[in-house]
Amino acid sequence: MVNKFVFVVFFFVFTANAQEGQWKKLYEIPIDSGAVWSVDISKQPYIYQQQNITKYTSQGKKALVQSFKSLGDISGIDANNQLKIAVFSEEQQRLCFLDNALASSSDCISLDDFEVEWAQLFATSNQTDRFWIFDQVNSELKLITTGEQQQQVVQNLKQISEMGTPEMMIERNNNLYILDDKNQLTQFDVFGTLVTTFLLEDYSNYFVNEGNLFGVKDNSIYVLFNFSENTEAQRKAIDLPADLQDEIVSIKSSGDYFFFSTKNQLTAFQIRF
Repeated sequence: MVNKFVFVVFFFVFTANAQEGQWKKLYEIPIDSGAVWSVDISKQPYIYQQQNITKYTSQGKKALVQSFKSLGDISGIDANNQLKIAVFSEEQQRLCFLDNALASSSDCISLDDFEVEWAQLFATSNQTDRFWIFDQVNSELKLITTGEQQQQVVQNLKQISEMGTPEMMIERNNNLYILDDKNQLTQFDVFGTLVTTFLLEDYSNYFVNEGNLFGVKDNSIYVLFNFSENTEAQRKAIDLPADLQDEIVSIKSSGDYFFFSTKNQLTAFQIRF
């Protein structure tokens, strides 16, 4: 309850007053152009590059390093649950789960066992034995339960929802949200049933924290959607850090920390009021 209260207070302050805030640069981490990374709820980055995953502290200090040569190239990391970190290899069509020491907590899951022809996107669930997969070839959304080796399938997804090509999938509050290349945010319930679709304006560099979807336009960050209330916002929050505006590749957020990657570095900022 305390954490939820802190988050609600932070959301109110950020959305109401962020245009008056200032960026405080905390640290920088060198990365290569092919790095894959994520951030957990404790503001700790996880970076995959050169066949290693490195976990950093919230102060930017190197904490753990683990080699993942056997998994092939990792194309996605989801650290929403820092006790069960998901790493995905599109190359091998496998999903593995790591504990907070970066040790494999279970056998890797082959998507071929669930008749997935080809997936590029996945999303972890609040229920730790489940995850979502989008099968591009068959246009199917699959909710897979690992403990029971079961799955729920939503067929002809694009036809049902009239969505474009999915580019981001996230689960929040037992709802799955898919953002596509038409700038549509489509909501599904816990059973994969279509709930509604929200049309967003033309933003870029979409990213989320626990409660909100953000986007970038005209060198400013906008709050676009509140997951807890299922409401659109589309209001300006704050300008991007001036020294990064033309170089940003991707953005992630955890609490009042914002992480910006360029081709050669990851920079952590804190928003101050």
